[in-house]
Amino acid sequence: MNLDVLRAHYARFFGVLTASEIADEIEIARWDRPEFASVSTLGLCRKRITAIYPQELVCSVKPEQAGAAQVLVRGTLEMIASLGRGMVHQSVITNEEPLLPETDIHGVLVAAHPYLDDAFNVVFGPGRTVLVDIMTLIPITAAEAALARGGNVERLLDAFEAADPELTDITRRSVV
Repeated sequence: MNLDVLRAHYARFFGVLTASEIADEIEIARWDRPEFASVSTLGLCRKRITAIYPQELVCSVKPEQAGAAQVLVRGTLEMIASLGRGMVHQSVITNEEPLLPETDIHGVLVAAHPYLDDAFNVVFGPGRTVLVDIMTLIPITAAEAALARGGNVERLLDAFEAADPELTDITRRSVV
């Protein structure tokens, strides 16, 4: 995969690239637009991991919380590297302790981006072949993670739809 295609895709949806660094041959980039900041990977799709399609990670948070998105993306990358397998949509990754200090964020929901249209979630090549499946990491609270455990992700998604929380705010209250 040509990473310039992916970089252009991110820029189309995320706006301005404001910071970038390389970690284990994967670029971790920060993008800013007025509503939220996003931290993304560029190059995970080139790693040899077990996944249905090549993947990249994204986490979007309020602009002043970009450091939290970086923590969540890096932690997920470490998990992928140690397990040798990628993420699956509508899976939940949880932790007993808060992942982010002074918050109730205990995990992430891997899903489609909650604030971008479907064109963002997959990068297609010629003949609509999937080049990259973009896995968005949505920060979730301990109670939300508990609700989603055991195959109840649909209940969590229904709760999000009913409450309409600001999913980019790592200090938000739980919807359950």
